[in-house]
Amino acid sequence: MKVTVNPGPCKLTTVIIAEMNDDVEITLSIQSNCGAYKKMNEELSGMSIDAYSEIFTPFGTSEIAQIYKKYVKHATCPVLSAILKAIEAEANLALPTNVTFEFEK
Repeated sequence: MKVTVNPGPCKLTTVIIAEMNDDVEITLSIQSNCGAYKKMNEELSGMSIDAYSEIFTPFGTSEIAQIYKKYVKHATCPVLSAILKAIEAEANLALPTNVTFEFEK
């Protein structure tokens, strides 16, 4: 499952690739010009993630969230949500559906 995130004002597009290894284990790859996500990708390299643990754990307490907190300092960056949605869709726990934010003044 490939998810592309256009995060807004920073313009640092991030691509997340989630691939199932077996019934529950997923590997992640994050491609970005953002230094925080480059560091996060280095830590995730070769790691298998339990999809069910990531999706059915209280928000902010999963393994991915803990890694995310080490590197990403911008609390409203939408990439964490996109990573979790990529895992969820790749594991067939939800349909792969686009998500948008629309601002109006």
